[in-house]
Amino acid sequence: MKHVCGSLFVDYVRLIRSRKDIDWSRYLEPEDSGFLQGRVDDSAWYPIATYERFGVGILSAVAGNSLATVRMWGQFQVDAMLRLRPDILEVGDPRESLMRVVVHRKGFFDYDVLTVKEILDDHARLQLNYAMNGVAELAACSQALGALEELVRRAGGQNVRAAFTERTWEGDARTVLEINWA
Repeated sequence: MKHVCGSLFVDYVRLIRSRKDIDWSRYLEPEDSGFLQGRVDDSAWYPIATYERFGVGILSAVAGNSLATVRMWGQFQVDAMLRLRPDILEVGDPRESLMRVVVHRKGFFDYDVLTVKEILDDHARLQLNYAMNGVAELAACSQALGALEELVRRAGGQNVRAAFTERTWEGDARTVLEINWA
């Protein structure tokens, strides 16, 4: 079974708890409700299947299926990531910052979700694989796109552009994110 670290899981739990106006049973399985009742430990591991259902529910019920909103959520999550791991950001060096996030990403999932294809001084190609269903994979990758492009901006990248060049949810064999900056 695959897992996600509590430091990521807790954001979804907080959001779901705060939205009492939504019938979450439409999106969640009965076993998921226990995670909404207790305390989430930042350093504990939680099932990726529950995280996936939380994410799909949030995408539908909160974000209105807007991938732009999910991408923006990823940009906002950089603050939380840097609070936990401030050493990820190397101001003035987007390349080094991306390399550091790749190393630290292994602490957020207990399996490889991010593989470097190429990172140079002005662009990067990264393969993403959350191993989720199509909609959840699309949402997770969109969130990662937002976070990684924001990290490059904060590290000093100018004219940052990020886009998927390959997409598993559209039938490609893999998902590849390309980020360019000046």
